[in-house]
Parts: sequence; C-alpha cells; structure tokens
Amino acid sequence: MVINLLNKTVVLLCLAIPVQSQDLDLVEELLGQVPDGLERSTDESHSVNQYLLEEIKAIDLNRASFAQLSTIPWLTPIQVQSLIKYIEQNGSLVSIYELQAVPGWDLGTIRLIEPMVQVSEIGAYHDPRNRLEMIQQDGGVELIFRVKRRLELSRGYNRIGAQAFLGSPIYMLSRIRYRKKGDLSFGITAEKDSGERFLWNPSTRNYGPDHLSMHLLIENRGFIKRLILGDFQASWDQGLVVNSGLNLGNQVITSPRKVHRGLLPHTGTREYGFYRGIGMEVRLGNTTISTLYSRRSLDARLLSEDSVSGLPKRVPSIIKSGLHRTLSEVNSRNQLPEQTLGIHLRQDHSRHLNYSLSAVYRYWKWPLVPKSNRYNTFQFKGKHNYNLSGSVEYVWENINIFGQFAISASGGWGGLIGLITSFSPDVSMTLHLRNYQRNFHGISGNAFGIRNGNRNEQGIYWGFQVVPSSRWVVGVSANFYNLPGLTRNTDTKTFGINQLIRCQYVPNKKSHINLFWRIRSRQINEQNQAKSTHSLIDEIKHTLGISAKWQGEENIILQSRVQYSQVLLNSITTQGILASNQVSFDLDFIKMTLSMAIFNTDDFENRQFKYERDLPYSLSIPFFDGLGTRWYCLTRLRISNQVDFWLRIAQTYYRDRDQVGSGLDTIEGSKRTDISLQLRYKL
Repeated sequence: MVINLLNKTVVLLCLAIPVQSQDLDLVEELLGQVPDGLERSTDESHSVNQYLLEEIKAIDLNRASFAQLSTIPWLTPIQVQSLIKYIEQNGSLVSIYELQAVPGWDLGTIRLIEPMVQVSEIGAYHDPRNRLEMIQQDGGVELIFRVKRRLELSRGYNRIGAQAFLGSPIYMLSRIRYRKKGDLSFGITAEKDSGERFLWNPSTRNYGPDHLSMHLLIENRGFIKRLILGDFQASWDQGLVVNSGLNLGNQVITSPRKVHRGLLPHTGTREYGFYRGIGMEVRLGNTTISTLYSRRSLDARLLSEDSVSGLPKRVPSIIKSGLHRTLSEVNSRNQLPEQTLGIHLRQDHSRHLNYSLSAVYRYWKWPLVPKSNRYNTFQFKGKHNYNLSGSVEYVWENINIFGQFAISASGGWGGLIGLITSFSPDVSMTLHLRNYQRNFHGISGNAFGIRNGNRNEQGIYWGFQVVPSSRWVVGVSANFYNLPGLTRNTDTKTFGINQLIRCQYVPNKKSHINLFWRIRSRQINEQNQAKSTHSLIDEIKHTLGISAKWQGEENIILQSRVQYSQVLLNSITTQGILASNQVSFDLDFIKMTLSMAIFNTDDFENRQFKYERDLPYSLSIPFFDGLGTRWYCLTRLRISNQVDFWLRIAQTYYRDRDQVGSGLDTIEGSKRTDISLQLRYKL
C-alpha cells in the first residue's frame, strides 16, 4: 500500500514539475544523447568514465599542454591545435566563453566541457608547501556505504538445493578512497551482490564480502610518471590489443578515435576485465615506457581430464558475471589462474607526431577449449596468447591521421586507420577503415567496431558534421561492415550498415534540444530454415528520438524525451515507443529528481533503453519491452558539508504479464521495485 501511494505521488509530481549535480548532469549528457551510447555502456565503463572525468576536471585551459588537452574526449586534435594557436596569437583566455572565438569551436562543445575546465590568469606563482603538506591540505578522502534491496523476491530465494541463492537479497557496498590528483590515490572496495553470502575462509580466498578490490597509485615522482599496485586497468593506443573502455556516447566525429590513457586504477565493482598486480609508467625525455604484470584467478567451469577422448583438464568458457549466489556459481569461483605480462613504448616525437610499440603475453594454467560447434570454429584455443602491435598518430594543420596494427599468437592480424579533418572551422569529416581477421585474438581489445573483441569484422565508417552557427550542430554518419565468418545469428558471410543523423540546437548554455534518426540494416538467418541452406533475410530497424532540456533561474531543470523504433523483418513490421518526463530541483540542503516514463513495444527487438540518474558511481540503464510504466525518485540530503545521504526508489509496472524476469531472477507478479540507500562522507 505504501508503494502504491508513492507511485501515485510521484506520478502527480512528475506531471507538475530533474537533482542538479554537475557530475550527474555531465554523465547524463554523455550517455543520454543516442541509444548506441546506452546499449553498449556497462557499469565498468561508467566507473572508468567517472574516474576520467575527475582526471579532466579542473584542467586549466591557459596552462594545459597539448597532451593534457588531448585527454578531453570531445575535442579533436584539430580543435586542440586551434586552441593552442589562438592562445599563442592572442594571449591567455579571459573567460571560458571566449572559446566561441576559437576557430572550429561550437557552443555545444563548450557546453560539454564547461563544468570540467577552468580559465585562470597566467602569472608567476610558487607554492611554498612541501609534498606532505600539499597532500594533507589538497587531498580528499571519500567513504561510501551503499545498500540496495529489491522488494519482490525472485525464484532463486524460494528454491532449495543447488539452484537456491545462498545469501540474503541485500546488496552491500563499502568503499574508502583517498585521492590527490596527479600525486597519490588509494582505495579499497568491498561488495556483496544480492543473493551472495558473507563467508570467511582464507583457504578459498573468501574474506567476508564476495568481492574485494584495492589499489595504490603514486604519480609524478621523478622519472616515474605512474606506479600502481593492486587492481588496475590499461588503455593503450587505439585499443586494438589493450583497452579499458571509454564509452561517452556516439559522437559523429570523435567516436572512431580512441585516446591513449595508459594505466588507470580499477575503481569499479566489475569482477572481470581488470589486472591485479603491478604497473609502471616511466618517462625518459620524450619516451614513455609502460610495463604491467598481473596474476589473478578467473571464474570458469573446469572440466576434468577425459582419458577416453584424450582431452586434458580444460576450460570450455570463462564466466564473466561475477555472481556467486548458487552452489554451482560458487564452485566456479577462481578456478582458472591467469598471468599477463605487457610492455608498451611510446615516443612523442613532437606535438604533431607520436608512435608506439607494444607486446602483451597471457597464460592460463588450464587450456581454453570451447564447445565444439561451427560458431566456435575460430574461437581462441590453448593456454598461451600474445599480441604484438604498432601504432602511430600524426596531426598537421587541420588533418589528424591515426592507426594501429597487431598480430596474435594464432597468426591472425587486425588493423585500423583513421582520418579526421576540417574543411573549414565549421565543417569536419572523419573516415575510419578496419579489418579484424576471424583468427585474430586481442588480449583485451576494445577498438572501434560493431562487435566486442575486435574479431571477424571488416568495415568503413564515415562521418560528416556541419556547424552552421554557434547554436546548431548537424552530423551524419554511416558505418558499413562485413562479417566474413559465423556469428550467433548467421551461418555465413553477412553485410550491414548503421546510419545516423543527429541535430542539436543550443539556444543558451542551460538548454538544448537533440534530435536523432538511426537506421540499422543487417542480415540474419531466416527462422525455421536448416542452417545448411544459408538462407538470409534483411532486418531493418529505424529509431527516432527527440530530447529537450531546460533549466530555470531557480535551479529547476525540466527534461523530456520521446523515442520510437520500428523493425521490418520478413515483411512484418513491429514497433515500440517510450516517452519520459523528468524534473529536478535544488534547494541547497536537498536535491531531488523525479521521473516518469511510459512504454509500449511489440517485441524484444523494439526494447527501449533509457539512462537514469542513480547514486554516485553507480549506473542505471534499464531497457523496457512490453506495456507498462516506470518511475523513480532520487533524493540527496546534505547533512553537513562533509556528509550527504542518498535515497532512490524505482519501480517498473507491466500491464501485459504476471511474471517479470527470467530463470532464477523471475519474479511472480507484474512489478519490480528497487530501493537504494547511500551514505557518503567527504573530507
């Protein structure tokens, strides 16, 4: 009854009247523009983004070097060059709004970076404090304690035996972190997922919470640029061999180009896709040498030796979920020891040219032997893998050229080359070509492409952007691709194209309107046909959307979004729609966001994704299919200058079903309600 009352109250408030927090607004701005950016985002990429936003934050445009400015992902190298040239010719910027006078800069870009950068006067200043005093006075400590609970229990809590959830339905997270940008970072994270249990058993590496993570980062100590111990990630070159995501939405011009970031602490809660050991970056003149060594155990289903078939002890697949709720999930925990060794040499020849070489080697104690089927024909098999890679990037005047080539232990290779250029300050174009062979296996690649893993793909991306005025940005792109090998949806070679048209209007720095139209064309196997026939049909999906944001003078923000999709498959048309309204207001001691959405889709292919504001360092991008409503309320109370309290209640109600979810996560009923609490202390 309480939930029903809350439901009605939230609906009424949403119809009448978004929490204003710069970090939340900025992340929403990046993820909420185009569905591509939502569907491919993960909680881990979100955590990486949060860390990188902190890295970029407070960059002084008047003092920043070319390398520092290049870390801002929405800026092209041409815009960076233009800014540096402008400052050299006209002197220091007086205000961030002077950027409108820089050739190639538009109001949309300025609005994105405004919360993260600053413009200060250039002058001689010497900080008399020693390093210890600077750490004590400028560093920051943050403690977070978070609890989540889904009110409706799923099947896993009502089962007995091997399929029963062993722990309570409460999710718990605690994190302590100290950080002084450019000097020192230390953090410990402890997490227990819903359904997992607290267990103390050092012999099985259980120390209370199911997941423990720690890092220590020391920066800028003499020739040591960065030394990191514990859990960390790496982002090298264009990401063909090693890259730990940075998904900040689908930008027409800058999407194909990755930014080299080196070693980063692992600050997220994902239990797969990071390194555990030691990493170091050493700066010797214009040369940076990076090394890493990692040793950890992965979750895997281990098969015993088969003397009849002659197969050794082996692993058919690595489990990436990080969940240990049932007996079978617990038995797969830490079953596959893994070691990784890597070295990366980067030469910054000048402000215009850099190139690099890298080598990464990975070893598993037990060989990976995927299940025998046609789809797994070119999957990696064995105990050892390595990648050798070379990369280059060149910027001259209004032309930026970048590329990377790599080979793997299997003999397969992958390569890409890209171009970003400006025909005038208001017209830009990008071109990207890629070829990832079927038997190329990157260590942890995340280069530009439509598929994860950078394998079995060839393609050409073209993007074109026009800025007819400082308030308008219009962009179009086309991504042509060919999948020469088998995929999960096809048993032969297929072709496809993704097209996008975007238009953004920015009347002022507080408001904007975004429109987009995306067309996805691909080939899939016709259902109910024998796979040996290779019978293919075309699937065409149109997605259209419009979103608007308006901020009033009294710290009230109104946001609306409507998105519609239509799928044409085998002469049958299906469709889906989602409409949402959101209001936020800030009363200094309390900040609140109220949101209401309705959705109606014919099938799963028309599911609608929606970015939602969540607790700090937490990501919420649910998708909706069927017929129903969704609301959530996020409230932040500022108890003191150091302490704040967060409460989030969210509910999805379906009108077309009496079961929600699947498998052990199935809920008997038509609604799903989540409550989250967080206490944060910052000093």
